[in-house]
Amino acid sequence: MKERLTRELMALRAACELTSGQVVNLGFGIPTLVSNYLTDCMDITLHSENGLLGFGPEPDDETFEPDLVNASGVPVTLFPGGVAISHIDAFGIVRSGKLDIAILGAMQVSEAGDFSNWLLPSKGVGSPGGAIDIAHGTKRLIVLMEATAFLLQRSSLSAPPL
Repeated sequence: MKERLTRELMALRAACELTSGQVVNLGFGIPTLVSNYLTDCMDITLHSENGLLGFGPEPDDETFEPDLVNASGVPVTLFPGGVAISHIDAFGIVRSGKLDIAILGAMQVSEAGDFSNWLLPSKGVGSPGGAIDIAHGTKRLIVLMEATAFLLQRSSLSAPPL
């Protein structure tokens, strides 16, 4: 039996799609791990719907700030010039077409590319959140999710080689 891709490997692969100068939204779940694989020389501006702009990877113990969290509620660091903005302003960026890439999580993706992320089983709550606005307002969309063998057999999708 083949091993599944790890969440970390999926995040690393998504980070390889990014180029300097881009504004990138990182959504809930696996996408939040992408910030851990960016280097200082990449000049990527990360955006989070909860109101962070210009954030970076998870902090070490010395730089931990409990009020700076990404869309998954995981602590992150702010790069120089990074800011915490209101939720309204965060969606102003989304709706203005300023996002070059959005990397979102999903619970399901259809053969046509439609995706669903309205339920967060780990949190026991459901809401489409900002995914609809973000998917519509970005120039390019990447969806990161774990898939089952059943999903891969029933669709035209194929798993990348390991």
